[in-house]
Amino acid sequence: MRAQQTPSLTRRLTLILGMAVAAAGLLLATGCQSTSVATTGPDREEMEDFRQSLIQDSQTINKYLQHTRQGQNVSEFALGWIVYSTLIEISEQDKDLYNFFNKDGHDLQIYLRTTFHDQPEAQVAALDALAQRGDTTLRLIARHGLDSLRHIPDSADPPDVQARERSQLADRLAVLKDLLDKGAREVVLPPPAAGQLSDAP
Repeated sequence: MRAQQTPSLTRRLTLILGMAVAAAGLLLATGCQSTSVATTGPDREEMEDFRQSLIQDSQTINKYLQHTRQGQNVSEFALGWIVYSTLIEISEQDKDLYNFFNKDGHDLQIYLRTTFHDQPEAQVAALDALAQRGDTTLRLIARHGLDSLRHIPDSADPPDVQARERSQLADRLAVLKDLLDKGAREVVLPPPAAGQLSDAP
């Protein structure tokens, strides 16, 4: 039974990752993708923006979670887009996570198209191991985000297979939402700049 599902999974991953590449082009065009992790400490505004991004990502994931629980199939593009943009956001805050996706001069697009596409289970396991070394929340967000891409229902599959995939996807989206909420709570805002501490002379 597992062997029969492999072509379907491969087809879905290929489609999802192709959409992620298209999303990357849009992000680049709008200046939303950084090419490297920051080398200087973040300022208060940057970290507040990051916190708000995690909150918004959680709200989006929750919407897809509710649709999935109601028996609706989430589209590859919709989930692929939010996972891709979330990976960009969190890897900018975690040097080791950034390096995980950008080995050997590659970037996140290439990682998704090649490494993750070819060995999704191994990559999920590798992120589990990375999370055990520290910065657990962000790394588990990456882990469950990628794992969710493996369980997007295919409308071409039999109804029972789609129902099983929805159940598995819902489990992963629920965990992902909780982790995004936790990540937002854990964001530490640097103190205001000296000029913002007081308006008094």
